[in-house]
Amino acid sequence: MKTALIIGGSEGIGLSLVKEALQNNYKVCVLARKSNANLKNLPVSFIAHDFNETNNAKNIINSIRPHLIVFCVAYGVYGKVDEVSNNEIIKCTRATFESSIIWFKECVNALSKGSRVAWISSLTSKVPNEEWAFYGAGKAGVEHFISSVRDYFLSKDITITTCYPGCVNTSFHCKAGGVVPLSAISPESISKDMFNAILKGLPYWASSMDKSVIDEVYNKERDFFNKFKSQLK
Repeated sequence: MKTALIIGGSEGIGLSLVKEALQNNYKVCVLARKSNANLKNLPVSFIAHDFNETNNAKNIINSIRPHLIVFCVAYGVYGKVDEVSNNEIIKCTRATFESSIIWFKECVNALSKGSRVAWISSLTSKVPNEEWAFYGAGKAGVEHFISSVRDYFLSKDITITTCYPGCVNTSFHCKAGGVVPLSAISPESISKDMFNAILKGLPYWASSMDKSVIDEVYNKERDFFNKFKSQLK
């Protein structure tokens, strides 16, 4: 039986992906700061760990030996640039960017051939938004990192799928200081398609809410990269 490690799998999109992994006969391990009632009746193992404590990242991955890792992590900050405290900015960039790329780095030599890695991103990484400036910057930074290391991961037969779920009805918005938009969709409505895209090893996946924008952005980025990739060699 294959093993899936869902980081941030105790609620929201992560929890929906936990359920998809179970339905696909994965042995599931959830890593989060603390467990909750959402996981009570699910046949999963649980690791209580702060994602920002990166010193143990390699040991955790090695102990689980997952075939699939989903990074459903972020610290949302909503507000105009001069309204957000420096402490909140540090928390946001640490979880959304710094800790994330360290965990990615620890993955590359711990995963076996054929493994799948997924990063839950956001449209704000591609389309600038004043209220989500710090959060979007963190997500964009990780995406640049993924673009830079994707071929190296592929050389080890490990794929990375960047996922754009759209505006999802979870507690994330309120925790970030915003409100859940009326147009928000449920995590359950997108988790199956997202999980299948991860299993296929697609470079990216977007829900119907973001797909037209993301498809166009990725096509332009691919053309740009192919045209100028020799500049840094």
